[in-house]
Order: sequence, then structure tokens, then C-alpha cells
Amino acid sequence: MPHGTLKTRRSICWLIAAAASVAVGCDGNGPRNGRAIAPPDACPSVVRTDPPELPDPVPTKFSLGIFHYNLQYVAGAGEANEDLIITEAIAPIVELFERHPNWGINLEMQGLAVEAIAARHPDLLARLRALVESGQIDLTSVHYSDQLFIAFPRVSMERSWEIQEEVFAASGLRAAPAIFAQEGQWAEGILPFLAERCLGTMVLARNQYRWQYGEPAQQPWFERDGYPVVVGPGNIGPGHPSGIELDWSELDDGEILPTGGFNPYFEPLFRRNDASIAAYEAELQDLEDRGFWVTTITKYVAALKALGVEPSPLPLVTDGTWQPQSTFGTSRWLGGAGLLFFLERDNAVRTANYRSRNALVAAETAVAAAERAGHSMDAARESIRQGWRDQVLGEVSDASGINPIPVEWDYGLAHAAEAERLAQSAIDDAKARLGIAEARIDTRAGTVVPAPAEPIERFTPTGAPLDVTVDAPGRPLTVRWFTVDGAPNTYELRVELGAATGLVNPVTVGFPRSGTTLAYSPALLEDRVQEIDLTAFAYGENWLALANGLIGIGDDWWVIKDASSVHVVAHYGLDRPQVSFEDQVANERDPVTWRFRVLRGDAAAALAAATRLNTWPTLDR
Repeated sequence: MPHGTLKTRRSICWLIAAAASVAVGCDGNGPRNGRAIAPPDACPSVVRTDPPELPDPVPTKFSLGIFHYNLQYVAGAGEANEDLIITEAIAPIVELFERHPNWGINLEMQGLAVEAIAARHPDLLARLRALVESGQIDLTSVHYSDQLFIAFPRVSMERSWEIQEEVFAASGLRAAPAIFAQEGQWAEGILPFLAERCLGTMVLARNQYRWQYGEPAQQPWFERDGYPVVVGPGNIGPGHPSGIELDWSELDDGEILPTGGFNPYFEPLFRRNDASIAAYEAELQDLEDRGFWVTTITKYVAALKALGVEPSPLPLVTDGTWQPQSTFGTSRWLGGAGLLFFLERDNAVRTANYRSRNALVAAETAVAAAERAGHSMDAARESIRQGWRDQVLGEVSDASGINPIPVEWDYGLAHAAEAERLAQSAIDDAKARLGIAEARIDTRAGTVVPAPAEPIERFTPTGAPLDVTVDAPGRPLTVRWFTVDGAPNTYELRVELGAATGLVNPVTVGFPRSGTTLAYSPALLEDRVQEIDLTAFAYGENWLALANGLIGIGDDWWVIKDASSVHVVAHYGLDRPQVSFEDQVANERDPVTWRFRVLRGDAAAALAAATRLNTWPTLDR
């Protein structure tokens, strides 16, 4: 099967569719402090943990595939579009593997898809459940929504998984321990997150490895901190020292192959294509005839272990997605221009998501305080639960990438607004029970007190401590610096932008960088700073989401974007004199202000500042 063409196909489709409508200073290139990731004492009941059955003798030739489905492919298009994905793309693949009970495959889908299948397609649910329980299908699923998890603190993924557990328990389905995430997202922090839930193997997109280290030496599997990782797609031919042969039949959007190359943007044409399905079936039959075991990733890894094939060490791979060459790292979801650049609202969507997330963690804090005071808060808890559902739906990757159309970014904004409304409702309930008119909520300390008259922070105007450049053509612009009272060597930079006057008026804020080290907090590990030797990487530049906003720029200087006001990528590289924050699609018709915290100090001080500003803020509500 051809690979590497997915994003090109999707870009063309989007264009036509639019026209129609805390560990500090660890060695980043080795295991974290040499510690292996340990599984929990008890595993979730919705995860398959029973040992897979293997043939005797154990095969040495394998065919693997992942159909990566996304019910939010056209986020906001509604149930009719979702049902087409289920009936025209998921059901035909289920039927195919029902015809071949000796074959296996991985079907990746979010919990929302399982929920929709259970509610509206119960016959398909029963058939899918049978294939999952037989071990023929690995149901690969780690989040309720196909969210851009590398852009937000870990709590969003934790709440997403909790909703996911409820959905799987209600449907009678069990998730496979082998995981591939939306957009092929990878972060160092995903490994302990999965291990805590007995999810036993992560699939890393080969393009992501290639982007950072060059063409990978083909190995059957890898290991990072004791955690199994399979890099795919990538075939292994005869004669490999391990004795393993491997063929990847598929790793792509699952909607494409069953419909002959169409996707859900083309609703009238998005129908099952029997010729395409038959060709894939013939390909798998040929592989089986040549001695390949057409199987799941879970069984493949179990077979490698049974055969005594040792995993190769996986070097550190920074946060990213599966096609970094064409999406410029994570840029296309956080400020990078796509084909429909004049329609995008990346920063508006992602800052709204971040603000609603902050409101929800504040609501959890306030409600917990009311409960400690002896009040029953069941209604507020339900508001928070519903709010988190809206939150993770709003964080869906398609709301800002790779070429979002208005219905998609509106989906992200609408769910963020509803999440914030529900959070505020819970906060208001808690304040009424506590007898507080205006509350100061410290989400890290877990305290709720009457808000004093003085602001949370005080600022004093000052001169620029660094030579920072701001490029915002076609906009009124004011750049102001402040010291943060009571915080030594800490500054706030405010970039005050007037309304855009053209289709787009790009904005770039560049901070001087020095040295050969990148320091940041990997997604899902915002309690630590990881230091990485940039000379180890093959790429000349990269783009990071920065879930907690923090990046080191050298000489003990740190920059923290206030993700409630600016949530675009940080663009860096060994040969680049600056770390720049870039919004190529900025088109706000109202004035906006980007805020950055800039400080000089050690990594612990920088991490504490990022935690206070972004991960666990203090809010007046």
C-alpha cells in the first residue's frame, strides 16, 4: 500500500470541500533517570489484559495494519456525516474480517465513535464486540475525543479517559493494549500515561522518527524506559538478524481505503467501494499465501517476546504528529497556514480551549471545597462532568488543523464556550454554598477564599530585558514590558495587537536563543523539564505545541507563553537565532493581546512559574 500521501489527499479534499460550502535537567537522549515505567496494581476492566493466543509454532512472518478512524473527521458536520463513516468505512472492514476469522487487524477509533455505534448501530456493535472478544480485532482507543492532547495539560487526557471508560463499559467493549493516537500524536508523557492504564504498546509513526533521526534502521520493535514501541509503517524483508519479516498492509485514515480514496468531506461520493475492499482482501490473501500471519499488534508483540526477539532502544522523540515534513511539526494545528489560511482561527480556538480548561479545574477546586464544608454538590459535579465532555470535544485536532473549514473551528469554539458555562455554573453553586460573592480559587493549592481587593499579581512598567522582535505587518502594535512584583528576575511581555486589516495579518514574536540545548516540558509530563541536546537531531528546525507554555532559550532565560492569550507553536532550531511564536493565520477583527512570562533562573523556578501561569492557575471568579 502507498504511504505518505494522506495529508496531500486531505488537503486537496479540504480545498474542494471549502469551495463547495518534576524531574529537572535529565538526560533527554536516554532513559529518564534510568527508571522503567511500572504498570499499576490493578488494570481497568475495559482494557484487555488476558494473554493473546499464539499459533504453535510461533510465526516469524507478520502482516500488520491500522485503520485510523475519526468520527470528528468533519467536526461539527453532525450525525448524518458520522453515520456515513460508520456504515461506509467501519462496517465494511468489520465484514471483511468476519469473512476471514484467521486474520487480525487494528481498528483505531475514539470513544465518541464507540458511543455512536452503540447508540445508533447496535447490530454492528454486537459484531464488533464478537471480533474484539475473539482477539481478531485490536480495538485501539485512548481518548474519548480525537483531541490535540499534546497542546494541553495532562488533566484533559485524564478526564477524556474517564469518559472513555464509561463508554466502553456501557458498550461491553474492551480496548486493546496497543495504542495509536489521533494525528499519530507522540509525546514522552504518553508512555507512563498508557502504562498506568495497562495499555501495553505504543505505535510511533515512522515519519516522526525519520524527521528527528533520519531514516530508521528497520527493527521489529523498540523499547523506551521499559515500554514497548512499534515504529510503523515500515517493512522488514528476509535476512534480518532477528529472523523476523514484517509487512504493513495499512496505516492511514480508515475512511479512505473502504471508499476508494474518498473521505467524509465528499458526502455524496463517500460510499463503500467494493472493488477497493476486494483489492485489499486480495493483498492480505496473497500475504497469507506467502506465509505471513495477518494479525494484530498485540499478538505481534506477544510473538516477538515468545521468540526471544530483543527490542532495540528508542531514543528520545519530542512531541509531534505523524507527518511533520508536511505539517511543519505541530504548526498546522497551532498557527501554521494551510490551504484555507484565510478561514482559519487557530489561536482563537486554542486559547478558548485553554481558558475553558482553566475554568473546569477551578470548578473542580471550588466544588471540592464546598464538599469539605459539608455540602452535597451532586448537581455541580454533573455540570463539571458534562463540561469535561464538551472540553475534550472542543480540543479535537480538526478544529484548527490541518485545513479547518468554518464549521470545524466553530465546533471547537462552541464546545469551549459550553464547557466554560458549565464550569461557571458549578463555581457559582459552590460560592453560594460557601457564602462567597467573589472567590479566589488556587487550583494548585486547592483553596477557595473570598477574593481580596488586590489583584492576583501586580506589575510595574520597565524596559526590555531581552532583544525581542515583533513582526505584525498591517496592524496597530504596542509592545510593553513589566516586572512582576514579588517575583525576582521575572517579566511580563504584552504584545498588544490592533484589529487585522487584511484577510490575514501574520504575527511573529521572536526571542533570542543561544546554546545547543532545548529545554521544555513534554506533553503529559508538565511536572518536569526535559533538556535535550539539539545536535543529536537530524532536522534543522522544529515546532512544538508546549502544553504548559514553557521553553528554555539559553543562558538561564526562559519564556512561558500565557496559553490563555497566545497558544501557537514555538519554532526553534539549532541554527535559528530565535525561538519564535508564529501565527500565520491571524485574522482577528478585534484587538488582542499576547502575553508572555519571561524569567531568568534555574529550571525549577521556570517550571514553577509555568505551573502557576498555565497548568494550575489561580483565578478570581
